[in-house]
Amino acid sequence: AKDADRCLVESGSEAGTLYFLSDRDPAGGFDVYRTTFDQKTGTYRAPVPVPELNSPVEEFKIVIRADGLEAFIGSSRSENNRDIWVSTRARDTDPWGPPVNLGPGVNSTAQDAPGSLSYDGTTLYFQSSRTPGGLGSGDIWMVQRQRLN
Repeated sequence: AKDADRCLVESGSEAGTLYFLSDRDPAGGFDVYRTTFDQKTGTYRAPVPVPELNSPVEEFKIVIRADGLEAFIGSSRSENNRDIWVSTRARDTDPWGPPVNLGPGVNSTAQDAPGSLSYDGTTLYFQSSRTPGGLGSGDIWMVQRQRLN
């Protein structure tokens, strides 16, 4: 199995929870998994899939806000176009809500993927191949929002 693209939750009851992508499911494609740190053994527990963040198509990026309440997912779930989706939850012990496409304010008709989120959650940095003549898999873009309460 191949594992890729990890994101560590830094606070709350999920502090130390590691989210990552893996193709360990025999059905193929990358899905979101999570594992928690076991303080007694000093190791991470067996990873489990996060079904509410996964789709029948491949996920290719995961970025979790530091408090574990918001997840940005790169996915091909809309018409086979790679877009950025967001899922939220009220408490870090709740299941994730259904992912919602960030729409044309962020996504383009090209391929878009979340890159990182500022610690305060106000700036999302992402890759996009929307720029004609851009380099490689895309240029770096950013979008800002007001500070969260």
